[in-house]
Amino acid sequence: GTEADLESTLLSLLEHRENHFEIVVVHADNYADPYALDGDEITLIDSEGSFVDLIHDGVQASLSPVVQILLPGTTVQSDWNAAALDAFDDYRIGAIAASVAVANLKSNIIGLQGDQLTRHRLVTDRDHPTEIYPMLNGGYFRRKLLISLDGLFA
Repeated sequence: GTEADLESTLLSLLEHRENHFEIVVVHADNYADPYALDGDEITLIDSEGSFVDLIHDGVQASLSPVVQILLPGTTVQSDWNAAALDAFDDYRIGAIAASVAVANLKSNIIGLQGDQLTRHRLVTDRDHPTEIYPMLNGGYFRRKLLISLDGLFA
């Protein structure tokens, strides 16, 4: 995403986060931090490599047991994560699909549904699926789950 996309995401996070929330921003050396937020409000990490490498570096830098991945341009609203975080009280929960608004769609996307990784469909908030898989953008994941993915975050 662009610097403007990143800043819109940061602005919405800073406006709506609770004090104990940690914000880790990983970028491919393309964010100048014009507001000097690094170290005070957020943790900025310069990273090189693939998209997966960027996620890896962010997960490794995070101290929180639950990580939400937000891509540049994604914005949040007040109490956007209360229900998802409450669900993690159940130790069996490893990931939660979140509702994500996407420009030009009339419904929010909440995840993916399918019986095979190669065949899936987007699920919107107008659907009533029994089981969905979180999308990367907006999805909540146990940090330990992401770290334990063999070969991905080794």
